[in-house]
Amino acid sequence: NYRGKILIHAGKSLEKNQAKKFKEYNLEYNCGEIIGEAELVDCIKVTEKFDNELKKKNSLVYRNNHIDNYAWKLENIKKYEKKIKVNGKLGLWNYEK
Repeated sequence: NYRGKILIHAGKSLEKNQAKKFKEYNLEYNCGEIIGEAELVDCIKVTEKFDNELKKKNSLVYRNNHIDNYAWKLENIKKYEKKIKVNGKLGLWNYEK
């Protein structure tokens, strides 16, 4: 239901071996930080066809099956130079400065 600006938060834990997949993207950060922002412009239900296309285009897809889940379409993605240390929560949550 939500569209608009979101902050991107790096959680306090990381799945084993996942960081290696993203090494080429220069994503230096510590866990438990807001590392950037983006505009959430659409939420797309993942069909089997879309899931297969996603896996062909992006080798970083790490789940075996996205079918019947949703993908976020993000625009205006910005990486913060100065990260914000903050405890996060699961799902979407409001950040109060």
